Amino acid sequence: SINIVPVLNEEVDGIWWSKQQAKEEAVWRHNDTIWPYMNAYECLARLAHGDTSGGLAVLSRMAKSHLEQGHRTFWEMMPLDGSLPFGHQGDLLSHCHAWGGTGSYALQAYVAGIRPLTPGYQTVVIEPKLGPLDWVKAKVPTPHGIIELEAHKVADGITGIALVPKEIEQVQV
Repeated sequence: SINIVPVLNEEVDGIWWSKQQAKEEAVWRHNDTIWPYMNAYECLARLAHGDTSGGLAVLSRMAKSHLEQGHRTFWEMMPLDGSLPFGHQGDLLSHCHAWGGTGSYALQAYVAGIRPLTPGYQTVVIEPKLGPLDWVKAKVPTPHGIIELEAHKVADGITGIALVPKEIEQVQV
């Protein structure tokens, strides 16, 4: 996703930015930049609505720009040319931002389909949705131990095995 943000408006936005930089420059980090943040939301929304292929495509697109340049984390943002995201005053933006964890969560919660139904994984659902994938293997740590899953596509759906710690009271499959 690429953001396009209008120039700040004093009446709506206040003038908090005015001591830092000119109004026209105040939105530089938002315009014409790639933000994993918005891509993360799109990925999770697609997966939550059963569009596994679409969610994986967004995740792949999100990771591709970083991985092709040799980066092992998701940056806070990236200019369209893939250069380092330097700020107005020479500051370097985050190279390991929170939404970089989207892939880990998305793959375990939606592709492997292992999600808590109650706090602390007391009850879980295991509902893999492989989309274009032929198989998935997952290990999800919980307060009760590790849930392991191996699932494969077969002619009439998905087959596999899940190993669930005995302390987990209920599993819905």
